[in-house]
Amino acid sequence: MTDKNYIKMFIENLRVLMDDNNLNIVQFAKLTNIPRTTINSWLNQERSPKIEYLCALSKQFKCSIDFLLGVEDEFGNKNLY
Repeated sequence: MTDKNYIKMFIENLRVLMDDNNLNIVQFAKLTNIPRTTINSWLNQERSPKIEYLCALSKQFKCSIDFLLGVEDEFGNKNLY
């Protein structure tokens, strides 16, 4: 999988987390302590998430970083590309 595919999957999974938790960007930013502008830059594919933010999201939503990046599904099954 290319770096762009990881980013695409991250954005898709980020949107799912926001939707599943009924959070808009402002609420999501407050909950995660991640600046709103940073979240916007991810959603607009302007920047990639730093590892610190991936770790924070993983802890907050009790999911793996591999899930966030699309390497595995929500059940922990690895997606082999």
